[in-house]
Amino acid sequence: MIENEPGVLVDSKIFPHVPSEFARRNLFYAHVGGSYHCAPPYRVQRDYLESFIIFLITDGLFAVEYRDEQLEARPGQIVLLDCKYPQAYWMIKTGRFKWFHFSGNASQAYLDLVYSGRGMVIDIADPNRIDQMIDEILQMMAQDLVDEHHASSLIHQIFAEILSQQTGSRSISDPVIQGAIQFIDSHRSESISLEQIAASVNLSPYYFLRLFKKHMDATPHEYLTQARLKQAMHLLRQTRLSLDAIAERCGFNSATHFIRSFRQHLNMTPGQYRQLKF
Repeated sequence: MIENEPGVLVDSKIFPHVPSEFARRNLFYAHVGGSYHCAPPYRVQRDYLESFIIFLITDGLFAVEYRDEQLEARPGQIVLLDCKYPQAYWMIKTGRFKWFHFSGNASQAYLDLVYSGRGMVIDIADPNRIDQMIDEILQMMAQDLVDEHHASSLIHQIFAEILSQQTGSRSISDPVIQGAIQFIDSHRSESISLEQIAASVNLSPYYFLRLFKKHMDATPHEYLTQARLKQAMHLLRQTRLSLDAIAERCGFNSATHFIRSFRQHLNMTPGQYRQLKF
């Protein structure tokens, strides 16, 4: 039994890692992880920790309380938590799970994106793939031979796997989303609001916003801006229209607004893009 952790059975393992300064500044990194075999009364409760944690449940029944929700997690499901929020998790039924605490790079942004679309308990179509990636991270930590660049890549791949299943690679198979996109595309030269887009598919703005983000990995406003910029990029390369004319045709309030948005998203001005040789 691991000391000070009641309910953690004797075949459980825990592996620490001290990340380099380069990893802390630039990479995703795991700093402790393990493979646990647990039984009641295993329970962890904390108010705050500057870290994130991922669990892959492989056996038994796991429960978690987080951000005013209490849910159960079963084999093949992932639990993903931001430990800066109060949380508790425990075993309802004896089982096993793999886990690691991680941080760095875009951890916060990725976790927030996953949570907004899937919540804290996540169904995975192919848990074996994520199981293999977690195993590889844990094995490096167990051998004290962590290739931090590869470990960072694996954590990134885990998020990519979760999000590809969440968004269906920006799938627009849902007829509501199809209708919303058609409305946006046909009105992108106009000033349109979230309320107008939601009304076009007979949904409340709040519910529509959540549904759109789940399917498109972007808000309606972000999608609209992307659509306007793609049209502008085409016009810049294929026509001699002035920036004022392109801004008006693509739905920007002014040439100044167009230039600012173009620079923000593409790191260059429309004029610089127009002169680029490919």
